[in-house]
Amino acid sequence: MTWADKASTFTQPERVAVDSARTMLSFQKLDVYQRALQFLVVALEVISRLPKGHAEFAAQLRAATQSTVANIAEGAGRRTRA
Repeated sequence: MTWADKASTFTQPERVAVDSARTMLSFQKLDVYQRALQFLVVALEVISRLPKGHAEFAAQLRAATQSTVANIAEGAGRRTRA
């Protein structure tokens, strides 16, 4: 299955399973956070298939997708409007 096939299967965000001993943080319940995690998985697969010589592009894509996930989590924790 290619990364494009995987991306097309992401119609509904997958829910994160949580142990009864732990509570799910508020940002983990957000659909946008779930989608960002799914995009991160797809991006990492794309990066793994890039031909040699594209290290700069791979680093930029990895940083951007990780930053998106982190920014959503950070923004969900704010109590005031920006």
